[in-house]
Amino acid sequence: MSWLGAQPDKREFWVGQAIGRRVCSVLETILALDPKLFAPDKPIRQALDNILGKLIRLGVAEAHTLEEALRQIRLIHSEEFP
Repeated sequence: MSWLGAQPDKREFWVGQAIGRRVCSVLETILALDPKLFAPDKPIRQALDNILGKLIRLGVAEAHTLEEALRQIRLIHSEEFP
């Protein structure tokens, strides 16, 4: 996500202007529509985990909730494909 590259430490941008919350909202909607898109074996998953980690460090609470939802997908995926 190029916004994180351009605004990596700008809490006002990510939290104050609610950009982080909005990004997480879009990702949560995608997750609800098709959880398989974010399965651990998908190429985007590592990038998404990195983005969420950065948003969590910036204080975006919704990123933590989304990270937990993705962790559940990882657990389900590992049970299906041991």
